[in-house]
Amino acid sequence: MADAYGILIPVVRKPKRRTFYVDLEGKIAFIDDEVDAGKAGDDVAARLKHLGVAVRS
Repeated sequence: MADAYGILIPVVRKPKRRTFYVDLEGKIAFIDDEVDAGKAGDDVAARLKHLGVAVRS
């Protein structure tokens, strides 16, 4: 999958850390290429809100 999305680091063939937000039609709505694992949960919640994803309770 990382190869298909073009996020492999060339020589070492390891994926870069990225978060892909895919809409209901299967299209990529946003790519976060500055992922900070320590605050990723908050970042994902904020991005989903920005993209207009409804909050479920």
